[in-house]
Amino acid sequence: MSTPDDTLAQRCQSSGDYLAGLVATGMLQTVGTPDRLPELLYPTLDPAVRADIWNRALATGYRAGRLSVRPRFTPDLLNRIHQQLDAAGHHAMAHLAQRSARTQQPHPADHEPARGHHDLEQGQGDLW
Repeated sequence: MSTPDDTLAQRCQSSGDYLAGLVATGMLQTVGTPDRLPELLYPTLDPAVRADIWNRALATGYRAGRLSVRPRFTPDLLNRIHQQLDAAGHHAMAHLAQRSARTQQPHPADHEPARGHHDLEQGQGDLW
């Protein structure tokens, strides 16, 4: 059960996500096409270097998206990354990884053995 603090923090995050979407829309509208978005960040940078940075950012976003699909299964990875970043002196990034690891705690049912349809037919379980 969520506490009022948790609920309000989630609302803040949701509002921030909404605003980020509006900012992303505005950025795209100002440059016209997605392939020109890197120009907003690095307008004077050599185009080849800018493309390399942008391609790395896209790969990073893709990996983050894959992790977000199954958040209950990522805390171990995030904790390992937290330790690596912290040991390397990247404390702010380490804090972010640790915070994300704590955000989605495993549900108690994640630790129960799977029961299939066959178990229910044999009277070994119920639907509720």
